[in-house]
This record gives sequence, structure tokens and C-alpha cells, in this order.
Amino acid sequence: MKKIFFISAFLCAFISNAQEPSSLMSYGDLGVLFTGEDNNGTARFRAMSGAFGALGGDLSAIEINPAGTAVFLKSEFSTSLNIRNQKNSVNYYGTNTSLNDDYTTLSQMGAVFVFKNHFSDWHNTAIGFNYSLARDFKNFWIADGNSGYATFTYDEDYDPNNPDMDDIYLNTDRQYFENYTSGKNNKYTFSFA
Repeated sequence: MKKIFFISAFLCAFISNAQEPSSLMSYGDLGVLFTGEDNNGTARFRAMSGAFGALGGDLSAIEINPAGTAVFLKSEFSTSLNIRNQKNSVNYYGTNTSLNDDYTTLSQMGAVFVFKNHFSDWHNTAIGFNYSLARDFKNFWIADGNSGYATFTYDEDYDPNNPDMDDIYLNTDRQYFENYTSGKNNKYTFSFA
């Protein structure tokens, strides 16, 4: 009985689709879309999926746990690039269009400066700064095809009182749409330990 339950639960989860068209999204849905974060940062931080937030000693970890700056024993500088491959496939009335783009961005850059304290009970003092890219919205897609319906019925300069009917478009040969989005969600962290 348990096997049947787990198999049916798996199939229901596999078949169900939780995405909504953007025209039906509420403000809450859009908020979740734009506030989500990608896994960016140093290679070490990304490889451990952010687990160094608890351990410290990594520049990307100080945005999760600023007290992790105290783990550094010497000054350090780090920068990381992110290369993202975006493939978009669009089907518009039976015409498939695919675009494959590469985007290169600065994923992380930061530094920690460690100072030895010889005249205090504190052994070290560390000051850290880190920049990280939380989300990159750069994207481009094209829809190209023919719906068979004109997207407009008259020219911009059309005068309704003009008896010349050449300005009215009833048929269409091709429709072409481009969508380009850009923007970033960045995080800056300053820490003292």
C-alpha cells in the first residue's frame, strides 16, 4: 500500500505544473519571481551550496554570517565571474524559434583585511567587504510566426473619415516579437570582527 501511495504521489507531482502565465500572476507571484536568489559567489561557496555561511572563512559566506569574518587569519581578496548559458525556445502558432545566448557577469568580489593586535586582548581585527550578484535578469527571446489575424486594423496615420480603404489591414503574412529584459539584484556586505 505504501508503494502505491508513493508512486501515485510521484506521478501527481511529475504531471502537475505550478507555473502561471505572466498575465495571470498576482503581485505576490511577481514579488517571489524578482526576489529569488541564484547560487552565486566564490567557487568554494557555490560548490558547497552556501554551507560556508555557518563555517565562515569564505568571502561569500560573510553575507550570510558576518561573524564568519573572524575566522580569517590573513588578509584575502577574491573575485569570481559567472558565465550563464540561456536557451529560449518559443513556439508561436506552430513556428519554433530558438535562441542560445551566453551572459558573463561579475558574480562576486570582496576583500578581508586582517590586522594583528599586539596591544589589546583581541588577537586579530578583521574588516570585510563583499559584493555579490543575487540575481541577473538579462534575457532575450524572439517569437516569429503567423497567427492569421492582423494585430492592428489601421495605420497610425489613418483618418476614419478617409474613404481610402488601402490603410486597413485584414490579413497578415508574418508577426515578429522581441522581448529583452535586463537588470540585476546585487548585495553589498560590510563586516567587522
